[in-house]
Formats: sequence, structure tokens, C-alpha cells
Amino acid sequence: MTGKAFWTEYFEDAYRDAAKKRRELLDRGLLLITHLIREELPTATAISVNGSVLTTVHDGETVLWRFNDETSSKLNDATRRHVRDTLLDMRSFHTTASLLAADWKQVTDLLDTLRVDLPADPDRDQQPRP
Repeated sequence: MTGKAFWTEYFEDAYRDAAKKRRELLDRGLLLITHLIREELPTATAISVNGSVLTTVHDGETVLWRFNDETSSKLNDATRRHVRDTLLDMRSFHTTASLLAADWKQVTDLLDTLRVDLPADPDRDQQPRP
């Protein structure tokens, strides 16, 4: 008969694997969001989100886009929907703790809002193929 230690380790292995996959999903989702946003706002360096709502796109400390002001037309509706849908998919696989572990930061003056730096564009420095 298999003992408790085996089943405990068996579970813990699966838990560790799931945590790795969760982090991979968060990282890949952020890469997709980065690509979508930089197609329209190429200097974007960070985003702020509240739940699955993209609230702000930043270039350093400068606001490039905000959902509720005169800059809102800088991102088209299809891009905003795609970002929202990706964030919804990402949220179904995370907890706030896993986002914080993935370098998402709480925005101190906005309740439930997180900010994350966008990763470097892996295609930006590549030479076109002949």
C-alpha cells in the first residue's frame, strides 16, 4: 500500500508544476498584451489594470493612454477588447500573490489597481530575414 508520504510528494510535485505553468501563462499573456499595445503605442513601457480593465498605458511617468480621458481614442476598441479578454484569461489562472510574485505592483492611490512594466520587444532588434 502506498503511504501518505508518497501521496503528499505526488501532490506537491503537481502543485509546483502548476505554479510554474501559472507563471508561464502570466508571462506569455503579458507578452501578447505588450505586442497589442505597442502596435498602436510603440513607446509604451508599463500598463495599469484594475481587474481585467486596462486603465492606463505609460511611457515612464508619462500617461500615453487612459480609459476615461482625451487620450482614450489612441487605442482602438478591438485592441482594448483583445487586451481585456487576455487579462480575463490570465486572471482565471492567478491570485494576486502570483501577480505580485511576477513583478506586478499595487498602485498605492488606486484601490485594486496593479501596474506592470512591459517586457522588451523580442522582435525589435531582430534583422529582417532575406
